[in-house]
Amino acid sequence: MYVVGRSRESPRLVDASRPRALGVLLVVVAVGATTLVIYPLREITPEVSPGVVYLLAVLLVAVYWGLAFGLLTSLASAAAFNFFHIPPTGRLMIADSAHWVALGVFLLAAGAASVVANLARTRAAEAEGRRGEADLAADTARELLGGATLADALPEAGRLVGAALGLRDVEIVLDPTDAGIGARGVVLDLGGGREALLDLGPGGDDGALRARVRERVAPALEALLRAALDRDRLYADDQDCAAAGGVA
Repeated sequence: MYVVGRSRESPRLVDASRPRALGVLLVVVAVGATTLVIYPLREITPEVSPGVVYLLAVLLVAVYWGLAFGLLTSLASAAAFNFFHIPPTGRLMIADSAHWVALGVFLLAAGAASVVANLARTRAAEAEGRRGEADLAADTARELLGGATLADALPEAGRLVGAALGLRDVEIVLDPTDAGIGARGVVLDLGGGREALLDLGPGGDDGALRARVRERVAPALEALLRAALDRDRLYADDQDCAAAGGVA
């Protein structure tokens, strides 16, 4: 006999999968748009100065798509700047040695900008992840310890965990009897020889996801489930005492 809390169907909050083709399209659009913007600037600035505008495209792509696409944008920007704006235009060659220096400096600056932008992106993602985990812990604590019995609270707790992870059909199983479903979930130690299973559903066969859940979500969930079980036991003891007193 076991109790299950199942998440209601809900859309993924964050879709971590980004098609590479879309990233390449973003690079092409960003470099192409910047190349067009530079044309009117050539009339009022030295011929190599407008190249700094490409750094905006590099930063944009690196921030929203990561380091690899930022570096790709750097290379594409250098090629486009050479082909369309550095004499002789229309060919991937440079006649003036000073232009080689300018292009080399641009590539170094663009690469550095990609690294810095990606670092900022990573730090922001980590901070957002920690805030999401804290919000999940608070919401789950409110649900599991907020008055309902553990059996009544499990469905909503399962929904909260599933929504935070971007998964559907997440189940919290107390005292599971089907060992097979553990292949797509995380075992929770409730103490006293009892266990629970956080079954992640169809998406739970991802080993990296299970490792992250085991490290960042499971400890708080274990503590909350233990506290909810203790509360239920105390409530049952109070009820038994009250019943015994009434009989006496």
